[in-house]
Amino acid sequence: MKKTFGLLLLLLLLGGATWYLTKTKQKDAMPVSTSLYAIDDINRVYTVGIIYPNGTKVKLERKGDKWLFNGKKANKSIIYTLLNTVKKQRILYATPASLKETMLHSLATNKVKVELYDKDRHILQKFYVGAPANDGNSTFFIKEDSNEPHLVGVPGFVGTIGNIYRRPVTDWNDKTVYEFNPDDIESVSIEYPNMKSRSFILKRNGNDFQVQPFYDITPRINKKLKLGAGKTFLGFFKKIGAEFYEPNIQLRDSLKQLVPFAILTLTEKNKQQHTSKFYPFLPQGIASIEDLPAKDRDPNSPLGVNRYFVITEEDACLLTQHRVIGKVLWQYKDFFDSPK
Repeated sequence: MKKTFGLLLLLLLLGGATWYLTKTKQKDAMPVSTSLYAIDDINRVYTVGIIYPNGTKVKLERKGDKWLFNGKKANKSIIYTLLNTVKKQRILYATPASLKETMLHSLATNKVKVELYDKDRHILQKFYVGAPANDGNSTFFIKEDSNEPHLVGVPGFVGTIGNIYRRPVTDWNDKTVYEFNPDDIESVSIEYPNMKSRSFILKRNGNDFQVQPFYDITPRINKKLKLGAGKTFLGFFKKIGAEFYEPNIQLRDSLKQLVPFAILTLTEKNKQQHTSKFYPFLPQGIASIEDLPAKDRDPNSPLGVNRYFVITEEDACLLTQHRVIGKVLWQYKDFFDSPK
């Protein structure tokens, strides 16, 4: 009886495995789309290759729930915009015979090549994106090895989709400065090398927080923390982004030779550390902070500047505004009640 039951169980397991593998194979073999240029299930996309008209190459790769751009952390929101466009794009109109030669010439001389692959590096879509059409809603598209161009767009979307494929290369870079679950943060220290009294170390102790000066020479504040100060401070690390990714490597390297305005080190509960350094933004031709024009000043900034360069642990150089990043640039005394 036991032997019969064991054989029956084995047959059920084998049957289940066969069913699962068959379904998986069927899913992988499903048509990419009934539309010529679309991919119905964008979750099948693991790699995107884009070649700009000037030869610049963009490689986007999915690793788990993250995306990489040419091997570095990518801008997820920009990639999702791209993938959702691929999912929704359709041929909007029949190609007028009178326009065909113009479209072919445009696609031959000024096109973006786009390739999308699945997790096994099987090609899902390969097409070229050309110039926008005069109707304001469609863009010239053509498939690989085809001589039939099409007018493609997203139904209901006002505007052409070509710019989604032709965006500035730096747009693909991740512009996130901080993105942490506040509950996963164990400590944060901020060192202001030229403003030592502002520097501090915040540590979590269960549901409580301890704040102490970063430098031993700084007098301690022997008062209770403001109610909720620690939790409020850490809450700002949930999501802070920059306005621009600076691609100039020489600028980044020259900044690294200077004494930073601030050095922020965040330590997670798993002991992983993340360090970022802040430098005041000085427009070209401005030699010092004192020479900054009014438009580049912020009275709420301790330096009086309205922008900083932030160099992250991944060696990315990001430009961010004080009104955004200033939320985490606290000073030691900010955690305590002001004297009455």
